[in-house]
Amino acid sequence: KFKGWDVGMLFKGLLAKTKHERVEIRAHIKSLRHKHLELVYRERMEYYIDRKLSWQQPDHTLCIIIDFMTETSTSPVLTKRENHIGISPLKTAMCGVLIHGPEGFWAYTVNGLKGGHITCEVLHRTLLKLAKIRKVWPRNFVLQLDNTSGDNKNHTVKAYLSWLTATGVFEKVTERFLPVGHTHEDIDAYFGILRRHIWTKGETIWTIDQLHEVVHECFHSPRWQQKLKENLAE
Repeated sequence: KFKGWDVGMLFKGLLAKTKHERVEIRAHIKSLRHKHLELVYRERMEYYIDRKLSWQQPDHTLCIIIDFMTETSTSPVLTKRENHIGISPLKTAMCGVLIHGPEGFWAYTVNGLKGGHITCEVLHRTLLKLAKIRKVWPRNFVLQLDNTSGDNKNHTVKAYLSWLTATGVFEKVTERFLPVGHTHEDIDAYFGILRRHIWTKGETIWTIDQLHEVVHECFHSPRWQQKLKENLAE
């Protein structure tokens, strides 16, 4: 019944509906909500610890977070004005990969495809590139994903991660999900800056090649790199 619900919002709704109930009932709801928020905090801190280890001990831990940007924000034609020319947008999803290390943020565009095999393909290509440019290879791998069953929480992704350990790529692989409603993380700062860059640029993006150019321009511009550092610091 509660599949896909934000538990935090559920407790908030219960408190609103029990405004005139007994003090004991409201105290019980508040205690359950407090336990839920403690769980979210502990899981988030585990991610932050692994993120720090990925920077400080690259031979021990590699931490990566993968998320998809909203499809309407990356599907050409992209323009400030409403589209009246009768051209249907190209369904283009952008998958962001934030590597906690000197490699930083990488982006992949995916046309009209969804599912666990897309997550595995993006991750596999990322690991192949890292294997070419990294001088040391970590023993442990931590993968932070969005809490969706269609793209991440499925047998395809779990089988691929098991294959990474079975073939000796990593000694240990950890897959993590934050609770529903609490999945916004540091990678969303990159998505927010890209949206703002596309909006302030004010030029119509007609093709996927033009979209790639805008993404490259966004994350290599000194102005937006400074803005990104400010957002991440917050």
